[in-house]
Amino acid sequence: AALANGDGAAPIGDIGKMEGGERFETAFKDKAAGLIRKDDATLGSDCILVPTQPMFRKASGVGSSGRYLPHADFQDDLSPYELVSPWWNKSWGKYILQDEGVRATLAAAGSIADDGAEPDLSLFTVDLFSQHFEVTGIQTVWVALNDTATENNQLALCSRSTLSDNERTMYQIFEPGITALGIHASNKQEWFAPQSLKFGQGVRWDATTGAHVAVDREEFRDSAPRLSVECRVLIVEEKTK
Repeated sequence: AALANGDGAAPIGDIGKMEGGERFETAFKDKAAGLIRKDDATLGSDCILVPTQPMFRKASGVGSSGRYLPHADFQDDLSPYELVSPWWNKSWGKYILQDEGVRATLAAAGSIADDGAEPDLSLFTVDLFSQHFEVTGIQTVWVALNDTATENNQLALCSRSTLSDNERTMYQIFEPGITALGIHASNKQEWFAPQSLKFGQGVRWDATTGAHVAVDREEFRDSAPRLSVECRVLIVEEKTK
């Protein structure tokens, strides 16, 4: 919070790449995985939770970013392979192969050397990974960082049961093969957001179904920008033999 609210405000993006950010990255990843493990009774003990990079975000008003356009970060009709494949070389492969449980299983199967070292991502492809594992889900863990409460730019989430399939449109982000869902707003949708937002308030949601948006409240446009940190946690499971 001090880093985000300080005079020399932290740059937007990957916290681990900021000066002195490595310890914040490790702490948030551990906390995010621990929260999901504690709160989600549906997770089996053999599920491996792999947090990706925590990202610092700032929402300061309409036009400042695409966060004011309702969206879901992933399509919910992708197969496990289709979900992980376009992200493997971009970032997910690195984080998945850093997990000791993943490496132990791959070493026992003879797919990597049994020396504890992280495999070379350029050699260990998503196809090799998918012979042994699949990503069966993604959770987003999101936490506000504002020292003082902000009355605008809050995060709003949509009730999935009020969102029709014909109100969702797939679009490309970053590069070919990586897609998200744009949400067409309607009066029957139910959206939920706090009246104000300050440090420590947070939420987690299923990243494959969770439609969300930054709120723009005209009467509070003089409010401070919303500061937050978030990361995605991949749910990795070994394939049954």
